[in-house]
Amino acid sequence: MDNAPRPIRFPIELDDALVHIRLLAHQRHGFLVDRRSTRRAMRKVAATQDMVWELLVQLSPTDFHDGPLPDHHCPDREVWIFCPTLNGRRMYLKIAFRRVQESSESALVIWSFHQPRFPMR
Repeated sequence: MDNAPRPIRFPIELDDALVHIRLLAHQRHGFLVDRRSTRRAMRKVAATQDMVWELLVQLSPTDFHDGPLPDHHCPDREVWIFCPTLNGRRMYLKIAFRRVQESSESALVIWSFHQPRFPMR
């Protein structure tokens, strides 16, 4: 039997991914990666971390932009891109699911939270 690590596979379908994202966001199960661009964006749109979690809880298919895509930080993981509106401004969110160590549970990793740096379709 091959003991090589396997990619963590989560729902491929958008509706299933959204259900999973909303559930984990409602439980605040995960973290927002602390980056200068994230802190700057949060100040610019007057957002708190609680507001970011609530934004994730309210994501809809109309907020979807792309995914799942390979995560360039970790090739065995996938990311989802959403572009919801917060306080009247369109935001760019890159989200991944991460398995919690020693568990079958998952957590959200919000890799990016900022205004789009390029035109979004």
